[in-house]
Formats: sequence, C-alpha cells, structure tokens
Amino acid sequence: MGEYTEKYDAAVLFMQSKKADNMPHSDSDLLSHLRDTADLLESWGNSEDICLAGLCHAVYGTEGFKNSMLDISEREILVQIIGEAAEELVYFYASAERDSFSPSINRERVKFRDRFTGEVFEPNETMLRHCLELMLANDIEISSRWEQFRRYTQPYNSELFTRCKNYVSEAGFDSMCKVYDVGHEAAS
Repeated sequence: MGEYTEKYDAAVLFMQSKKADNMPHSDSDLLSHLRDTADLLESWGNSEDICLAGLCHAVYGTEGFKNSMLDISEREILVQIIGEAAEELVYFYASAERDSFSPSINRERVKFRDRFTGEVFEPNETMLRHCLELMLANDIEISSRWEQFRRYTQPYNSELFTRCKNYVSEAGFDSMCKVYDVGHEAAS
C-alpha cells in the first residue's frame, strides 16, 4: 500500500469516527461528497496533496457548510493524518470568505480574507491555483449529481470558473464547461 493510499484510508477512518458518513450534505452524506471530490481531483491529474485536501476540505467547516469535525486549534491532528502541505490547503480552502475572494479573481491583485482570523492578504499563485481547483471540484461534484444545486449555481459558477480558466487544470475546466453547459469559445 502506497503512502497516498495510507493517508487516504486514515483520513476516511478519522472522518468516519467524526460521523461524516452520517452528516447530511447536499443530497447525500458528507463523506460520500468528500470521497467523490477527491476522486474527481485525481481524475483531473492533480497531485496527491491536492487530492487529500479534496478528501478533507470540510474538516474545519467552510463558509457555506458550518459543520466541522475539528476546530482550527486542532490543526496538528489533520497534519498527522494527511501531511502538512495537504492540511495547509484544507485550512486555506476552509478559511476562504468567497464573497470577498471570488470577485477579485482575474484582477491585478487577488484579495483573500481569512474568515477565521480576519486577515486580508494576497495569496501566492500556487495556493490560489490549488484553492480554485478545489473550489471547482467541490462545486462540479455536487452539480454533476444534484440538478437543483446545478440550476441554482449555474449562472454564478459558470461566470466565476470561466474567469478562473487560467488558474485551473484543463481537465477541470472541461468538466465545468460540460456540467454548466458553457462553450469553450465563450470562455476564451
């Protein structure tokens, strides 16, 4: 068994111990959504750290999903399970205040506000790319199986992720175009 598989399995066991498999999320349960998000990221060719972050992206809760499995004061627990780089992305994703972050994408300076600390800063390009890839996978995973969510988010997400084209993987962008019925030519 490889290191990725060991970390993946350990993360799933941890989240099961926190009842993520019984926690409602969209039209399913949280653990199913997390596993499917990680699988989607992997199918797009992302690194193991990004896939592990996709698997654990809701551990601290998010702006739109308030249930958390760990308090941010317990970050070291997740570091021990999935590693420092993957946990750092989980924290970054969970701390995103989307209403202030999303409109600044594709502007000269991207502003990011950490909802836990209130700190406002310009994220480095690598973290920005990884976070946007994770945001895309999260929303595509839900939209591809839940029609009501897809219809509700289509106008906003198709516009947002079209602006993100230069920041996300080609496979992720192609998935967005298919799920939200956006032509590649309109996104150019």
